[in-house]
Amino acid sequence: MAFSLSPQEALEAYQRVVSGTPTEVRVAAAVAALLLLFVGARLYRLALVLPAILGGAFVASALPPGVGPVMRLLVGVLLSLLGGLLLFFMEKVGVLLIGAMLAGWLTWVIWPIVAGLPAPWWALGLGALAGMVAFPAVFPAAVRWITSAMGALLGAWAAGYPTNALVILALAALGVMFQYLTTRRAPDDDLTR
Repeated sequence: MAFSLSPQEALEAYQRVVSGTPTEVRVAAAVAALLLLFVGARLYRLALVLPAILGGAFVASALPPGVGPVMRLLVGVLLSLLGGLLLFFMEKVGVLLIGAMLAGWLTWVIWPIVAGLPAPWWALGLGALAGMVAFPAVFPAAVRWITSAMGALLGAWAAGYPTNALVILALAALGVMFQYLTTRRAPDDDLTR
């Protein structure tokens, strides 16, 4: 038996997941988005582990309804800690994963604008692979841009507009301008190697 979803079914399934996300997870995502947008380059190490922390919270919120609150908390904390430690101590892997996430997400947002349909799974995979290849090369020179893009994507998701390119671009532009205006020099080289 093959598992197959039409683009419309995939979009509807995603919208069910997004609409079912608890308010606490969205608030945490909004706070993380603000940190990434406005001080992401200064808080580079925190920006590196934020995806793991939010991933743990999201997985805990997506557990079946029969799972109690204590177990949800334990699962969320454990996954967040393990993922955060992995990304912190294996920074290069973290940079690759963040590149894959950003490029995959950008593919997911841009594909419908260009093709008129939701992005197929293979396009998301190719976008993520391209991000893993290209991202490490541009990362040191573009920390402000990258943390602003991550914050914009996360902020748009938290606000309920995960595919609205105008919201994402406006947030990213605001974050980049703020970080350039409030930081006199580039982030330390030892933070971005």
